[in-house]
Amino acid sequence: MPLENFGSILNFAEELESQDQEFYAIAAANPSCSQHKDLFDQFAADAKKNIKHVQRTRRENVTEMILEPIRNF
Repeated sequence: MPLENFGSILNFAEELESQDQEFYAIAAANPSCSQHKDLFDQFAADAKKNIKHVQRTRRENVTEMILEPIRNF
């Protein structure tokens, strides 16, 4: 995935956070990880908050991400 502008970087960040959330949800549901379930649930909740933050940032800065290309990121 080429990271050429603000929007593509935020899309990449959202994708990573979504994968993190999915991983932690699966780990929390795994019976062999039951002693760390609360920790994994908290990590999944944090990832969900991060996704919302990235989405809000994208919405609030739509003008800047269209106008400014990013090189060599």
